[in-house]
This record gives sequence, C-alpha cells and structure tokens, in this order.
Amino acid sequence: MKIILRALAGCVPGLLAATPASAEGANLGVRIGYYLEAGKPFLGVEYLAKISDDVWFTPNVEYVLTENARYWTVNADVHYDFHSTGNNFLYVGAGLGLLAFNPAGPAGSDNELGLNVFGGLATKAGDVIPYLQVKAIVVEGDTEVVIGGGLRF
Repeated sequence: MKIILRALAGCVPGLLAATPASAEGANLGVRIGYYLEAGKPFLGVEYLAKISDDVWFTPNVEYVLTENARYWTVNADVHYDFHSTGNNFLYVGAGLGLLAFNPAGPAGSDNELGLNVFGGLATKAGDVIPYLQVKAIVVEGDTEVVIGGGLRF
C-alpha cells in the first residue's frame, strides 16, 4: 500500500503542472462502458487539462457496477490527439491506475497499481466532444479490457 501511495503522490506535481490557469483548454467529461474481464458496466468522470496543443492530461475515476463489492479505479492518464481534416480525430494514451476491489463480508480488499494503455476516436460537435475508447489495464500480468465512450464538455 505504501508503494501505491508513493506512486500517486508522485503524480501530484504533474497534476499541478498540467492544470491550466483558466478554463481555457480544460474540459470535464462523463463516461460509461463495460469491463470485459469483470463482466460489468462502469460509470466515470474525467477532467482534461491541456499540456500542449495535442497532449492532454486526463485524470479520471471509474466505478464498476458490481454486486456485493465496491470496484473502482483512479487513473492518471495522458493522451495525444492525432488531428485530421474535419472534426474527427484519433487519440492514443497511457497512464497509471489504482484499482481498488473491496468485497462485502470478511474478505480483505485488494488494491493494485496498474498500467493503462488506450486509444479512441472522437469528434468535435459544437461544444461537446463525443468519443469511443478501448483501454487495456495491465496489473501483475493480468489484463482487463475496457470498452467505453463518453462526452466531454
């Protein structure tokens, strides 16, 4: 647990450096999707902070809708936008995630640090950016694939 806390504390300078001084270059978002290995849907929220023209810091939280347990992730992701002509663009990214699984009853909780690797397709529709994304979360040799989508405002 101490290693996880140190890793997350190491992300704080990046959070502060990437946070814009004004609302310009910042977005909030909501996301939904499905964790394939767990076989459960999730709900999430995100904040996007522009680091440079095409690079974004995207911290987010996802809550997996499980029965008899609490399963959530806190993620510190960065992604790069590949702009094309028009309003559509692709993006790829990576980051660190803290996965927390707390079952009901006497069983102990399981907290692990994982690596996120993801890519997606987005489109600019006025002030809203809808997107679809595929993410792999790698934790100690296991991989969870997450299919999702959302809206950024």
